[in-house]
Amino acid sequence: MPLYMTFDRDGYVLVRNNHTRRLMRLHWMVYRAQLTAPAPDLQGDEMVLHHVNFVRDDNAPTNLQPMRKIDHDVMRAAIRDRAHFNTPEFHERRIAAIKEFWVGARQDGEFMQRRRRTASTNISAYMRERPDHFREAVRENGRRGKAHLTRFNTSRRAK
Repeated sequence: MPLYMTFDRDGYVLVRNNHTRRLMRLHWMVYRAQLTAPAPDLQGDEMVLHHVNFVRDDNAPTNLQPMRKIDHDVMRAAIRDRAHFNTPEFHERRIAAIKEFWVGARQDGEFMQRRRRTASTNISAYMRERPDHFREAVRENGRRGKAHLTRFNTSRRAK
């Protein structure tokens, strides 16, 4: 049977499925032929096939990555917004806003108490759930930070 191909309005390759006579996106045919990596645990989400190199008509199995729609949406949003976030003007405004936030937040005793409780809960859970990882992560803390800790602990700020 002849192979009928065209492109849809989004730039994806469409191929006529000879069994159903309907047009299908080629990357889904490649996935259904089990030529790509297996699908991830979707956890109730939809699955999408991500074109790794962002070229919509490159349907090589190595270029198709099955992933959850939410993960794909997050990745695409980060990529879309990257240009804006990398401007010097944005960085300056961001740093100024963070400094302004913390000036007020440090004066808010209730907020700081909630922060301390959250930090304590998080570190306790981490130490309890991943003790080996925690021990490895802090194994050399004393040696690496000795000079800084000594200087800080003997400073006026620490008192």
